[in-house]
Amino acid sequence: MTIEERKQLPPWVSYKIFDIFLGKLQQYLPTRIDRSYWGDMFSGMIGTQLISAMRYLNLIDVNQKPTARLRVLIDALGEHQDALMRQIADESYAFVFKGNIDILTSSYADLEAVFRTAYRMDDDICHKCIRFFIEFCKDAGIPLSQEIVKKQKIRSSGSDTKSAHISDANDEKNLEQLINDHNKTDWEECRWCFAIDQKTVKARQIAHYHFPDATIIHMKCDRCGGEYSYYFRAWGEDYIKERIAALYPALKDQITDDMIVTINHRLSSEDYGDH
Repeated sequence: MTIEERKQLPPWVSYKIFDIFLGKLQQYLPTRIDRSYWGDMFSGMIGTQLISAMRYLNLIDVNQKPTARLRVLIDALGEHQDALMRQIADESYAFVFKGNIDILTSSYADLEAVFRTAYRMDDDICHKCIRFFIEFCKDAGIPLSQEIVKKQKIRSSGSDTKSAHISDANDEKNLEQLINDHNKTDWEECRWCFAIDQKTVKARQIAHYHFPDATIIHMKCDRCGGEYSYYFRAWGEDYIKERIAALYPALKDQITDDMIVTINHRLSSEDYGDH
């Protein structure tokens, strides 16, 4: 396959988000995976990245319906799950495992060269693709060279703390731009560090809780020691149908898409005070 024929990039969404999303799918697997399922749990950009990742890994089909592979994966436990993930990695990253490098001895630069040869992408996306690949291999129990793992840790440490000093925000326009950029980031960026001295620092997840209609993720920043939580609305079409049927059993087989859309809109208005 030529570069021109490779239109779908490898996953470059945060692996932590991907892992959390799989955990939610273990609780309830919808017939179609789209925004009606995750609601406001993820931004539009992250949602798009998730769908792209799942398509690339053959976990959903072109219609965003779960594949047999996804159903087996979310039901698997322990060594069985590790074996399935290794199979997914072997197939999805064949350009790495069947390429010209030995991942047990290669350098990070070697791995990066393989990704750049197979796909046309800028530096930032390439490094995110590689980060996802490394984290996926780690969860699958696939060994990588120490140089690759060490280099990735250094890259993560360096990229997760970007300086944006108070002196850079002396005028209102600069400060407004910083705030806008911060608001566009995902929830992993420490809100305390940004609020205090405009530094963008990646926090780590210390707990997450799944509920039928929401997920709560609790984060901690190693730089400032601050903790914070994010609440994401997340329910699927089937969950709404269950609520309607619970109140009006006679409507169970008569629930329309328009009814679902109307209820979703009312729920969104309730959350954001848009009455």
